[in-house]
Amino acid sequence: MAVEEAGLDPCAMAQEIHRQIDYQRGHIDAGKVARALDITKISYDALTTYEGALLTNDEHTIGIISVNTNAGVWRRRFTIAHELLHFLNPTHRQTETGFRCTRKDMSAAGPAAGRHYLQEKEANQFAAELLAPRARFDAYMSQAPDISAVVEISQELRISKQVAGRRYQDLHPSPIAMVSAQNGKVIHVRYGDGFPKLDLEIGAALPEEFAVRNCSKSAGSILTYNDQHNRQRENPCLNAQVLKQQEGFSITMLTLKSG
Repeated sequence: MAVEEAGLDPCAMAQEIHRQIDYQRGHIDAGKVARALDITKISYDALTTYEGALLTNDEHTIGIISVNTNAGVWRRRFTIAHELLHFLNPTHRQTETGFRCTRKDMSAAGPAAGRHYLQEKEANQFAAELLAPRARFDAYMSQAPDISAVVEISQELRISKQVAGRRYQDLHPSPIAMVSAQNGKVIHVRYGDGFPKLDLEIGAALPEEFAVRNCSKSAGSILTYNDQHNRQRENPCLNAQVLKQQEGFSITMLTLKSG
């Protein structure tokens, strides 16, 4: 397998891989793809400060990927794909100890600021396109945003709900914000195109209507709220769906209320 003809665009590279493996549906074996592209070894290690790493030579002709076993199995698949792009793109430059990517690197997506951030952003674009082909989202794009679609996509493609949510958010034509929280405290907010910024600060308590820490429903349950978080005049009226997860985690999908 080779992807040189696709150039350096991360999405085009992923789409070329889809073409060569004749992808139709279902999940993609990231490890199998990596080994077909000259990754000689994928090592699973209990890493403490990194999610993944790549060791390669200056010419990017041989590579070894290390993956954090402390992460979930589906998250590891994203890590493999992320490190694979560092290997496939000859313009990506490593330090003396190789590419070492943190959890924060795995979510780099905004305007690039410096070489490191640009490389991480491109690696994430490639991993998302490879593991979550945009064609698999077509059936959802004409429907109103629904967090249950994120759950379905996560299960079908074997990617984390966070990755599925970001991909769904990026591809859906409606403005969407995704809020990750643990024990009722905001840990990450991601705004889609056209969604206004809200008064949700990292570390602050979620609005009570979005908090699920005291909710009796089990992990995997979806709670729906309408016209919430309108405490200040400048805030828009919102629709919210909250996906309760294990260990106090939750994902909230916010959309703008029509009318």
